[in-house]
Amino acid sequence: MEELSEFFRASIEKKLIPFLEKYGFDYHVEKHKYSDTHDVFDFKRNSSYIIIAHMGFNPHDVPWNSVLLLGKKGFKKTTSEFDSVPLWYIKQKIAPSYDYQREAIKMNFNEYHINTLEEIRVSIRQAIFDLDNFCKDFLTEDFVRFDRIREIKYWEYLVQTQVITETNWLGLKKDVMKPNEEIE
Repeated sequence: MEELSEFFRASIEKKLIPFLEKYGFDYHVEKHKYSDTHDVFDFKRNSSYIIIAHMGFNPHDVPWNSVLLLGKKGFKKTTSEFDSVPLWYIKQKIAPSYDYQREAIKMNFNEYHINTLEEIRVSIRQAIFDLDNFCKDFLTEDFVRFDRIREIKYWEYLVQTQVITETNWLGLKKDVMKPNEEIE
């Protein structure tokens, strides 16, 4: 596991950092505030950022994967929860309708698996491919599409049914479905 962790970090430093530096992103790594088992890989440029999130290499968390989050500070609607959008979500929203079209442009919606050295190699290459082919506008500070996708994510959240556990005066718990109270 230590070998995978070191290889994952080295792969990011060798391949992903030079790619993102071309677009003006600065690289920062820090320990995750809730876990000692993994690092947070953070790339920042002005108000925009890219984070590589993963749950570490703890044996209890197998299978291991990572997700790329693209973000821009200052979403006007609500908390910072909506400042970032997972790359798989962006790809899902911009995807062509037909499977053959998705296959032609090598589009998949998976997270990046990091269970073996080979999976780490493939995931880093795929992340660079995905950023270069599906998020070039974000990388070049054209945020129009990103802002629209972030709005969609927010509206989807607003229309989702919320399940809330209520406790009555006898101490009995009951799950209750309610519309999201934040809906405008």
